[in-house]
Amino acid sequence: MQELIEEFDNFLDDEYVNVERHAEIEQKLEERNEIGEEIKSYERKKQGLEIEELEGKISDKKEKL
Repeated sequence: MQELIEEFDNFLDDEYVNVERHAEIEQKLEERNEIGEEIKSYERKKQGLEIEELEGKISDKKEKL
C-alpha cells in the first residue's frame, strides 16, 4: 500500500511540474506574440513615415516644375 501511495505521490509531482512548465511556455508565447505585434506596429509606422517623406519629395519636385 505504501508503494502505491508513493507512486501516486510521484505521479502528482510529475503532473505539477508539467502544469508549471505548460504555464511557463504559454507565458513565453504571449511575450513573443506581444513583441511580434510591437515589431509589426513599428514597421507600419516606419513605412508610413517613409511614404510621407517620399510624398514630400514628390510635391517639392512638382513645385519646382
